[in-house]
Amino acid sequence: MPRVHLTTDLLVIGAGGTGMIAAIEAAQAGRDVLLVDRSLIGRGGATIMAQMTVAVALGEEVPDSVDAHLADTLAAGRGLCDERLSALICEDGPAAIRQMDAWKVGWARHPDGRIKSAQAPGHDRPRCVYVDFLSTGPAVSRTLRAQVQRTGGIRRIGDLCITHIVVDGGIATGAVGFSLADGRPVSIAAQATIVATGGLTRLYRRNSASANMGGDGYALALRAGAELIDMEFVQFEPTVVTEPTQCRGMEMPTAMFADGATLRNAQGERFMFRHNPQHGEMQIEKAKIALAVQEEIDAGRGCRGAVFFDTSAIPRARLKTYVSHFTRLRNAGGDPSVGPILIKPAAHSQMGGIRIDPQCRTGVNGLLAAGEASGGVHGASRIAGNGASDAIIFGGIAGCSAAGMQSHPGNVPWEDVHRRALDAFAALESNHTGPSPDEIKDAVRKVMLSGVGIRRNAEDLSEALSALSSLRKRAAAGLRFERPSDRIRAHEAFGFITIGEVIARSALARRESRGAHWRVDFPARDDAHWLCHITARHSDAGAIEIGTAPIQ
Repeated sequence: MPRVHLTTDLLVIGAGGTGMIAAIEAAQAGRDVLLVDRSLIGRGGATIMAQMTVAVALGEEVPDSVDAHLADTLAAGRGLCDERLSALICEDGPAAIRQMDAWKVGWARHPDGRIKSAQAPGHDRPRCVYVDFLSTGPAVSRTLRAQVQRTGGIRRIGDLCITHIVVDGGIATGAVGFSLADGRPVSIAAQATIVATGGLTRLYRRNSASANMGGDGYALALRAGAELIDMEFVQFEPTVVTEPTQCRGMEMPTAMFADGATLRNAQGERFMFRHNPQHGEMQIEKAKIALAVQEEIDAGRGCRGAVFFDTSAIPRARLKTYVSHFTRLRNAGGDPSVGPILIKPAAHSQMGGIRIDPQCRTGVNGLLAAGEASGGVHGASRIAGNGASDAIIFGGIAGCSAAGMQSHPGNVPWEDVHRRALDAFAALESNHTGPSPDEIKDAVRKVMLSGVGIRRNAEDLSEALSALSSLRKRAAAGLRFERPSDRIRAHEAFGFITIGEVIARSALARRESRGAHWRVDFPARDDAHWLCHITARHSDAGAIEIGTAPIQ
């Protein structure tokens, strides 16, 4: 089909919370913005899926401060946070929440008008604002979609998969991709490009992510010459429902621990006190809760491969304030006021990502990154609510930074770029004898969960790398294309393999345990050798190089 060529001042890849805020900020600064996404605009990514709270030191629930929020953030990061970045989400958070309030997001309030804040794991006080504990993400997404529509200068294209960022003379000059609807090739010339594609937890068979969180932004940036950091730190959400099956994948709010919810094993033991003797389920980040839950299951103290989320100590009237969860569970026959709910960890978020500076620049001229696509903010582990703060704050910073970039006209032969992209897909298509792209993706998910999960060791990681290498060779020998969209799935499959290898190789390199990275063969934290970032970048020969970099 004939290609479509577009031009814009700013291309934003990814239209979740981060991408929408970036587009709004740049458009308000007078720049022409093209906002593209694999899904419908504002209806993909992590934000709309999030049953989230937003961590911010408003101080309306109890006295709070930016310094106290930053202290909790850095403590959870276990020495690996880029403090310049971590400070920004704490410092800029209150103003961002009040801006969202002015946009009518609908934060939960006390009768006297104060915005409510909940206590959540990793925080020393109630600090996390919300709409309700199941619908905050959809409410934020809805508000941002409305704001995008009201803001002039933003063009929106959904169902578009970007497959390559085009770099000309060391400068990112746009991107190429394909329409998911009809396979039509699309090229976009841009003065600046922001990667806001979210995380990678769809690489794991068990996850709490949306369908398009497959790590493609990391692969795009890596091929464009950017550096990835801290990719070994994949955080698992500890309290994802397994039964009742109609609620499978729903997250039980960790904020309920402050109301009296507990975690118990099959023997009825409140096991978190063995892992956090003073506070049990409280004042401990999610990564450590997930590890404790997984240890109980692996030790045979679980029930049907899960543990119990027990709400029996919460008064029924208070339990009903979690109205969305309470209603959904009761409708599925799992009344939390009667009996506990079975939960287990699921891959949820990524602390690492594209390396950025405080202006969201990646080191490749014209290329920026923000939100979960970027790394450095959270270090080795992320406390509850800071992921939403990251998306909101750095989306705005990226949009402002991109708006200030100067024009680079470039001289890109776009027809040749598209021809090479099409030729690459054609070379992969077999005569219906190879595996389908989806078969490769499913195999990667199985490898990642079994070998690169919560508890890791050198043997499992090495076996995972061997399996991923075999999958790469198998896919390169030819894939079975059965429909036009299979070329996009083939692109995804190779992205899965590449980022899976980066995670596994980074995890194998870090021979210690820290935050969300737990090596059973190196269970101690080792600051003498590993107080550094593990990095990944493409060599001149095209291979992935794993290295180290100092903490900023």
